[in-house]
Parts: sequence; structure tokens; C-alpha cells
Amino acid sequence: MLIPYNTDAPIYHWPVATVGLIATNVVVFVGMMGASMDQIEPWILHWGQGWHPLQWVSSMFMHAGIGHLLGNMFCLWGFGLIVEGKIGWWRFLAVYLGIGVGQSMIEQTMMLGATTGGSLGASAAIFGILAIALVWAPANEVNCMFIVFIGLMFRVFYFECAVRTLATIALVLDLLILMVTVLATGSLAQSVGTAMLHLMGAALGLVVGVVMLRKGWVDCENWDIFSIWAGRNRGETVDVDALRASSPPELPGELVRQRRLAAVVQIREILGDGRAVLAYRAHQKMQRTLPGWQLPEREFLQLISGLCQQEQWSEAVLAMVEYLRAYHRRALEVRLKLSLILVEKEGRPVQALRVLAKIQAETLTSKQRELVLRLQRKAERLARDNPYEVAVDDW
Repeated sequence: MLIPYNTDAPIYHWPVATVGLIATNVVVFVGMMGASMDQIEPWILHWGQGWHPLQWVSSMFMHAGIGHLLGNMFCLWGFGLIVEGKIGWWRFLAVYLGIGVGQSMIEQTMMLGATTGGSLGASAAIFGILAIALVWAPANEVNCMFIVFIGLMFRVFYFECAVRTLATIALVLDLLILMVTVLATGSLAQSVGTAMLHLMGAALGLVVGVVMLRKGWVDCENWDIFSIWAGRNRGETVDVDALRASSPPELPGELVRQRRLAAVVQIREILGDGRAVLAYRAHQKMQRTLPGWQLPEREFLQLISGLCQQEQWSEAVLAMVEYLRAYHRRALEVRLKLSLILVEKEGRPVQALRVLAKIQAETLTSKQRELVLRLQRKAERLARDNPYEVAVDDW
């Protein structure tokens, strides 16, 4: 079983609707367990019995078994996190339900001439969300857990995979299954099944994703599939110097000042809500879009503290490096924390030694001297074990 559980894509909105949809599906499934087939039948999407708009919605929340439910909900979480993270809960809910209802309507229309059959499940809507993630964030990584069951035993593997890789594998597998089914039956009309329904949902999702992107209803910050094809984003990791060297668009002075103030207020509110990663993403976006943007020192220190509390070590390192280049009042404490993270969390002892070398011993308290000495000894020991680390000089 494959479980996508996290992503490095910017998450600007909490996945409220995604969690709500998962909870609703689970509640409906539990309710179905105690119901008879006569009670369940009216809510399934039926073929050959005319149009039933209520079934277009109800069938999306029904599942045939626990495996069906878990597989769908894990995928809904993994890809819903990306899509809802960009557009917020109410637009995500509208997109999700719109794709699901639209696919169900098309399916029931196609099968008006059937004599029996039907479908249930959230797969089509989820494949639509998967397709949107493919358009909006193809190069972003998804953290995955893969569980292999061997009898009563199981093994768990963790890995990272690009959105485009996961989406392509899923779509190609369904396309192959559909092709085999068509060859076996000799008719596309007789091949309506799971694979075709998945691809129908994905097709609707592709249309929705492209339209919203082209209309400017979603900001993918040049990480969308068209920007990557055009070379506007090469997929590199965030680089502080590159961000500083970028040239934001020319704006009137008063408008720039107002936007700076509004951005600072927004970042303060985000930090106040305990969402340090989101605050950092907002700060990075301001660097790219507002001339002369600089996060005030107090908020910068709050940002670093929040990232450390949430154990977002890579982002914390970048933020601390940027702070050291912009401010000096708390440079000593930041350097000590940066060195500690590089040694204990990031496994970069050579870089830690470079940072420690810039600390003036006479400015340290006795406890700080002990910490520096301990970090130096550990970093030197680790550096001997890893002679291939490449360190950046200007830290």
C-alpha cells in the first residue's frame, strides 16, 4: 500500500476541506457497515435507470470495502494537501465536488442504455485532484510510505517522489488497463470500469487545472508544468543569494510602501498562528515581488524560532543565514544555534566549523564556550568520517 503523507510544495492554506472530506467518507463508510443492501442501493450510481442527480453526489462518499476506502483517503490527503494548500478550503471543495459530480453525470449519461451495473467511490474526483497537482506542482516532491505485507508480517519503506512521477505512473497504469480491456471486449462502451472512470476524472481535473492557471485564479510561482517547460523555473532549491539578486517588477513608491506594511502585518499574523513554514514562504514570495523587501528583525527572529520549534531544519538554516547577512544584534546566538543544527540535525560538520570559526571567543559566556568546544569536537570527528562535504564559505 502506498501512502503519500507530506510534500515540499508551499502550503498557504490549512487542508480543512481535505480533512473534512476524509472524515465524511469515513463516517459514511461506518454508517454503511450497519445498513442493509436495500438501504445502500439508492445511493449508488446506477446505470440504465435514467438520470439521478442525487446519486452523482452520494456515490462519491460510498466505498466497497476498507481497502477501497483507505487507498482513496490516503491519496486524497497526499494530493489534496497540495491543491487545497494553493487555493483554500472553499475553492478546493468546489473543485473536488465539481469534478466528482461532473464525472458522475457523464458516466450515467454514457450508460443510459445499459441494462445493469453502477459505480461508487471517490476515485474519479481524487484522480481529478491528482491531475491538478500534476499541472500546478509537477516538480514538487511527495513524501511517501510504502507498506509491503508478507503474510502476517509487513515492511515499511520511506521515499520521496516527484508529483509528476506518481501522477504519471497512476495515469499510465490505468491507460494500459483500459487498452487491455478494450482489446479484450472489442468495444469501448463495454470497457467502462475503474480505469476508465479514473481517467475521466483525471481529464476533468486537467481541464480545471489548466483553466484556473491560465485565468490567474491560482499562483503556482512558476512551479507549474508550463513554466517548467518554458524554463522559467529550473526546479532548484531555494538560494538566498539568488532571491536577493532577483529583480522585482517596478512599482510606484507609495504602493510598494503599502504592500510592505501589509506583508509585514500578514506575516505577523501567520507567525502568531504558529505557522512558521507558511510565514517563511510568504517572506520568500515578498523577496521576489516587492523591491527592497526586508523582514523586520523581530519578526525574523520569531520566524527562526518557529521553524526550529517545528523542526523544519533546512528552512531554519536558510533563514538564519539570511538573518546573519542582514542583521547583527543577535548574530552570536544565531550562529550558535546554526552550528548546533548543522552538527546535530543536518549532518554538515564542515559547514558548522566554518560558522564556529567566525565566533569571537572573548564575547562568549562560560556556558557558550562549553557549547562551542563540544560542537567543534563533534564536528571535527564527523568531518573525518565524511571527507566529501562541500561547504559554503560566506556563512
